[in-house]
Amino acid sequence: LRQRVFQRNRAILKENLAALQGWIADQHGLLKLMPPDAGGMAFMRYDLDFNSTELTTRLREEKSVLIVPGDCFGMDRFLRVGFGSEKSYLAAGLERTADFLAGLRS
Repeated sequence: LRQRVFQRNRAILKENLAALQGWIADQHGLLKLMPPDAGGMAFMRYDLDFNSTELTTRLREEKSVLIVPGDCFGMDRFLRVGFGSEKSYLAAGLERTADFLAGLRS
């Protein structure tokens, strides 16, 4: 049973990481992924003139998306994103985030 759970989780992470990478590629160079060595969390560097706490606070308040600001880790201009959830949940969060980022660029 334990092995089946690990295999299932690895498959989810692999599929979701690919989805995250594809989504980042669609963001017109705004984001750069720092892929994890293991696990379901990754850092993304962004190219906007916003502090990461300000950016993630607005994202949470305006789009109900929770992403951790990089400056919590001493890494301003980075975001920490989890991608280990159900694929549809991740896709919905990424879609809301893309709408938010598009609004910042216009």
